[in-house]
This record gives sequence, C-alpha cells and structure tokens, in this order.
Amino acid sequence: MLQYIIITRVSEASLQCSHQNKLINCLSSSSHYHDVIVGHFDSGVWPESSSFNDHGLGPVPDYFRGQCTAGDSFPSNTCNRKIIGAHYYYQGFELEIGLIKNQGGPFYRSARDDNNHGTHTASIAVGAPVQSTILNSLNNKVFVGGASKARLSVYKACWFNKCSCADLLKVYDDAIWDNVDSNIVVVASSGNDKPNGNGITAREGSVTNVAPWMITVGASTADRQFVNSIVLGNKKYSFQAHGISGLTLDGSHSIMSGGYCHRNSLKNCATASKILVCFVERPSENRTDKSEVVRQAGGVGMILVDKAVCANYVVPTVPDLAFSPGLVYEFNENDLIDFLCYHTKDHNKVNQMVGKNVQCKSQPVPPYQLNYPTIVISELAGPISVRRTVTLLEGKNVSQIYRVSIEQPEGVDVTIEPEFILV
Repeated sequence: MLQYIIITRVSEASLQCSHQNKLINCLSSSSHYHDVIVGHFDSGVWPESSSFNDHGLGPVPDYFRGQCTAGDSFPSNTCNRKIIGAHYYYQGFELEIGLIKNQGGPFYRSARDDNNHGTHTASIAVGAPVQSTILNSLNNKVFVGGASKARLSVYKACWFNKCSCADLLKVYDDAIWDNVDSNIVVVASSGNDKPNGNGITAREGSVTNVAPWMITVGASTADRQFVNSIVLGNKKYSFQAHGISGLTLDGSHSIMSGGYCHRNSLKNCATASKILVCFVERPSENRTDKSEVVRQAGGVGMILVDKAVCANYVVPTVPDLAFSPGLVYEFNENDLIDFLCYHTKDHNKVNQMVGKNVQCKSQPVPPYQLNYPTIVISELAGPISVRRTVTLLEGKNVSQIYRVSIEQPEGVDVTIEPEFILV
C-alpha cells in the first residue's frame, strides 16, 4: 500500500524541520555514536575529502576485522582511522548488467568514488567537521556529518548509477564478517523517481522503499536558496540560477554556447575570457569535468543547463501539508516494543534498545500485525487475516475517496475489505 504517509506518534505531535539546529545538534551531547562503525554501500568515496580526516580519533576498534583493499588510485594504505575499511564488488554487476568499462567519465576499479554520490552520502552520515574556506558566501561556516566521530567501512557496489542485487547481498555478508556494528540499522531513501527501477510505476507522492526493519528517509532541499546572477549588457535583464560559489566575476564578458563541453570539444573555439553555456547530455556525466573543460579552454565562467537532475531533486519544504496528510497508519511506542519483543527472547536487549525497562507479553504479537503499510508474513502455509487501521488527520472538511493499492507476490492471492474508504 503506497499512498499513505507514515507518522510515528509517541507524545504530543509537533512538526520539526530537519534543518533546525535542534535536530542538527541532537547528537552533540551524546557519546552513543562515538566509534560506531558505519557500513556504507554506494559508489565508493573520495578519501582525500576533508570530511574523512581522522583528527581526534583514537585507534581503530579492536573488534573490526575489515581490510583496506587496494585498487585503481586506491593503494592499501589509503585508509586511516576514519575510513577503516574499503572493498569493491563487480562480479554480480558484470554478470547481470555487463562489463565495467570507461563510459566517457572518471572510472576506478577500486573503492574510489566515480561519480561523487558515495562521497556525498558518506559525508552526510559520518563527515568530520570541515571549516569552509573556499565558498565566499559561506565563510566561517562548519560542515559536519550526523555522526562525526563514527568510523566508516566502505563497500563500493554501485557503478554508473546501477547496483547488482548479488553484489549487495555479498556486501551484507562481508559487512557482518567485518564486525560492522551489530543490531544493524538499515537506512534507505524513500525514492525520488518513477518508475522505481523494478518495473513498478510509483504513484505521485508515494513511498516505494518501506519495511518495518528499515528507516525510510524522504528527500528535500534546504529551506533557503543560494543564487548566482548574470546581468546582461543592457543592464535591464538578468537571470539567476542555483549555485553556492559566492564568487564575483568582474567586468563584462561575452556568453557563447559550448555545447556539451566534452573533453577536446572546445580546442578550436574562441572561448578565451567568455562565459560558456554547457549542457548535460546524460545523467551519468560528471558536471565537474565540464567546468574543467571550460577552464582549460580559457573560459571565465560556466552556465550549466542540467535538466536531467534539476527536475527530480528540487523538492521545496511544504510544512503546512504535514498538518493535513489525510489517512495515516498510526502506531505508538508500545507497538514498536511488541515488534522488538517478537524477535528476541532476551528482554535485556529490548531494554537497551528502548532505553528503559519493558515487560514483553507472554504471547508476542506477530510482526505482520504491526500497523504499518508493509505486510510481511514468514512461512505462510495457509489463509491468514491481517488487520490495518488508518486514522484520518485532515484539516479540511472535504469528502474524499481513498482507494487501496496492493502489490502481491506471485502465487499469493490477497483480498482487501473494504476496497475504498469514503471520508
């Protein structure tokens, strides 16, 4: 069931934005994340990034068994006390998708990042504090990840924006063997695109990556804009675009088209002291490479026309809509405790996870009865009934029809009653 927003309500509900200092600094007073080992499954990392410096970190935890696997531009001594392990996986990719080879951009058969995505996500998760010294508009700002004292074990399993399921399963096995911290918490994106890559077209506003055993995170842009402007020669017209350089270009300069700004494509062009308009041809292209092409050609600036990305990721924050989400699956702390109790007979583990003493029920509530959109039934051997309750949280007094959408596995017949709700 895909069309509902999930809200966990433990106490009085309040709306908070993830950009607030209250949330950004929520870990600063806690030592729980110190020396936690984070397993990072993505496109690798760029180890020279300041976000991965190991200043102030102690020795690598003794229980960690991972290694620093050598590869292209990634010698075995690349790791430090921050990046404590590195591996890369390609066998499943080459069997499922095809040989890994250069596709016109940077390419490393190693744990080194090819497209900056892994570096970006890893720095958000565990990045060390970095003082801004380059971006004029952001001087004296410190950039820091959510758990800056955590360690990072890198598992590169994604190439050219694609990942092999076989490689990812091998990554899980290796991460467990490496002793990436137990009680593994899986964090996944709720999805940005449609269809979702598995042949299933997601409905607008839906979530495609939900399960009771993972944390699903929705994406949004920052609640502010960093804008660069270009004023035309007649001083009457100007246009703006998103950017965070903060640099000022003095004087007047001509604007000319640079096409796709591929390597060697501007050799015979009169580009010196000009601002070039460069277009992104494919989503997999490296945008930084285009700026380097412009620089080498003598250009003084670049206007990047990047329709491939901008259409998907400009998602402004609309907090008012959260007050009237429609039908939601409500559950509380006790429901989650029941879920944990079902999966372990060791009440001490439950107490540690919850942070207080709890009493598990003598007859554990099966997890498929958790009031959650996803329904998971293990060892299904016959007919079974599952109950879900949805609560109307709507500020407007308007009648609406909510219809149920299901995705049932092969060989299983699912009947839903009622098929729609009129409120």
